[in-house]
This record gives sequence, structure tokens and C-alpha cells, in this order.
Amino acid sequence: MQILPFIQKNSFRTKANLFLLSVVFLITLIGCAGSYGRIKRDAEVKNAFESNQVRSDYTYYYYGFDTRPYAIIGVNPKYDAGSKMWREVDPQSEAFKKMTFWIWEDLDYYPFGAHILDPSGNKVGLWFSSIRFVAIKFVGENRIMVMPDTPFLRRADNEIIEVTYYGVDSSEFHFAKTH
Repeated sequence: MQILPFIQKNSFRTKANLFLLSVVFLITLIGCAGSYGRIKRDAEVKNAFESNQVRSDYTYYYYGFDTRPYAIIGVNPKYDAGSKMWREVDPQSEAFKKMTFWIWEDLDYYPFGAHILDPSGNKVGLWFSSIRFVAIKFVGENRIMVMPDTPFLRRADNEIIEVTYYGVDSSEFHFAKTH
């Protein structure tokens, strides 16, 4: 019994079409997965932020208000994550200590620590936040674009406020649940 009667067994045209379809699928799959990183939870990272024992060789940025940030990241100096959204902060400063203490949290949203991983799974940074979903995109040789999912920042009419990040509309980011 033939499932699709229009496909002829062992036909050169059928084999060529299946091969081309497989190549297109593979290119699409590689293109979508290639430049995104992820975060991997680690209790030691949380403890490092809370005890102000973070790595001194990383560059640190915060997102939100300096009195109550939504997220703090530490990034390997090989990469740059600075932008209008992510502002640099000195990890040895009193402001940094206050930020880690007053990090945003809400009902059932408690701060956690995680490693930022590149597309190959290498540790390239640290994450400290209560935000559960984040998109991490690697652009070029040394740019990391970190886009936390912040639905609590929506307007009263529940319309999402679009954010432009290095010329990329926030709707182009793919958010993944943390592991």
C-alpha cells in the first residue's frame, strides 16, 4: 500500500525532491539555532551575587533602575553587552551591592543565578534575576544581546511596548524557559 500515490517508488525526481527538501530543512534548522545562547541555573552564582563575591574579571551590567534592577549580568571581557538598555556598573561599588540586595522580585518570582552559555555551551557570563525567560543572541565576533522577557512592563491596556535593541526589534527574539 502506497501512502502517497503520486510518489513513484525509486524515481529519480522523487529522490531529488526529498534531497532538496532535506537540505532546505537542515539550513533552516542550523540558521535558527546557530547564534542563540542560553542560561543554566547554578546556586553558586546566586550565592556569589548575594555575598558580593562575583568574578572580578567580568564586566557587569544592570537592566532597570539602579535602585531596583530587573537583572544583573556579568560578561566575559571578550564580549560587549552594553547598550541603552544594559548599563555598566562596577562590581566593587556600593551601588552594585545595593543592586544585588534590591533586585526585582514578585510573587513566586525569586532571584536566581545562572551561567550564560554561548551557542556551543561554553560559559561566557553570569545572570542574576527573578526573570524566568531570556533570549541571548550572539552577534558578530564579540556582541551579546541579552533580552529578558518582561511582561510586567506592559502598559495598562496590555499592549506590549516594542523595544529596539541594537537596531533589532524585540519581536525578533526567541524566548526560552530557563533550565
